[in-house]
Amino acid sequence: MIKSNMKHGYSIIEVLLAGVIFSLAASGVSAAIMFAQRSGQASAQQESAMRLAEEAVSALHNIRTRGFEHLVVGEDMGLIIEQEQWAINPNPGPEDDLHNGKLRRISIEEIDGIKIADISVTFPIGTELTGGQVTLQEMYADIGRESVIGVTSQSQNFHLSDEQIDIYSLNLEPGIPNVLGEAGSFTVSSEDAGGTWYTVNFSRSYGDPIVIGTANSEESSNPANIFEVRNITANSAEMRLCNSRITPGVCDPHGEDQIGGYVVVDLDRVTEVDGIDGGRINLSGGGNDGWTTATFGFSFSNTPLLFSTAQEVPGDFPLDTKVRNVTSSSTQLLLCHMTSNDACANSYPSTSVAWIAIDPSVLSLQEQFTSGIETANNSQWRTVSFSPEFTQLPVVIVENQTNNGSQNGEINSARNITNLGAEVRYCELDTGGSGGVGVCDNHVNENIAWLAIRSGLITFNITP
Repeated sequence: MIKSNMKHGYSIIEVLLAGVIFSLAASGVSAAIMFAQRSGQASAQQESAMRLAEEAVSALHNIRTRGFEHLVVGEDMGLIIEQEQWAINPNPGPEDDLHNGKLRRISIEEIDGIKIADISVTFPIGTELTGGQVTLQEMYADIGRESVIGVTSQSQNFHLSDEQIDIYSLNLEPGIPNVLGEAGSFTVSSEDAGGTWYTVNFSRSYGDPIVIGTANSEESSNPANIFEVRNITANSAEMRLCNSRITPGVCDPHGEDQIGGYVVVDLDRVTEVDGIDGGRINLSGGGNDGWTTATFGFSFSNTPLLFSTAQEVPGDFPLDTKVRNVTSSSTQLLLCHMTSNDACANSYPSTSVAWIAIDPSVLSLQEQFTSGIETANNSQWRTVSFSPEFTQLPVVIVENQTNNGSQNGEINSARNITNLGAEVRYCELDTGGSGGVGVCDNHVNENIAWLAIRSGLITFNITP
């Protein structure tokens, strides 16, 4: 047998070919890895941008709730935090509202009375968002958003309009379909002159607003405070607390900071809400001869709670209103200018007085509220409880439902308001009691209605 000594090796061509194949395979793996990395980075960038945009949505909602006028019309604005609250920065610098290299900007325009916001999040220059990018439209489809303006490799923009109200809980348009009004408070500074009026801006515009209010605190140096309001417009009103030293035409300075609580009700909307009615009536004079009947627009199933406030102060002050004979279909109101006696003065200029009547068992609001009636005598404070507990301090309004006895000078107040309860009372002003002029004195039993409601917009449930 002849054995061959020939040994076979790899030719140069085979080596080169193998190298090419290996390079192609390696490059394919590298490309896949890089593609996956870019896709992951793009997804992370998208998620981060979405979070920033969602935060801007929440911020705009909070700003609008605090005061519609704070939504300034302008371009390329940013967000800042002032006094632990969101605010719009109308002239941001290059580093303002910059988060991890992503620049957030807000533009608000007004079209036919509707404010519309565009929110953009710009990625750092050079960011690659091409490989495996999920489009913003698809992202929105996954979570129910629509109205996308556009997407580029450097920015993500989307449009907030009233079409997204249910999703964003945001509406930048003043005419939110189911707003009845709003509740709020203001602080009277002890450093201001007596009788200082405070301009209170509403959260939105109303077609025909009325304002009902009550002192929500009580200072030790004065027996009671009368809530007064004037110059009511669609967007604001002037309010103050006038102390009850019963000096005609004078509101003395307060010795301590005081809080006034108010409720705004749009009379254009009350007919759309079950369990509430409201209106205005012009009253003149005072004393026991000045009682005037106000008839409701419908008959309540139960006797409602009645609250009233004069809408102007055309003459001397302190000026208050009184209520009696509340039935399911009407009530009687009295204009009370408190002078140096135990009763209301017999003459006073014609004054617009607003009232609201509510049946708590029927009234259906989206905001938390609670109410009740207390019976008290001798100007005693009565403790009322809130159930369930409020998540923030509510606004409390108080009103006598009766006018028993021969004296009319009874001022309604609330104090020590917490999330769980408050104290309410009437103060019967006397001129010759043991404590002197302007002291809350003894008086027969009166029924006192109170309403506690969450501060902010008051929206009603729409029946399908």
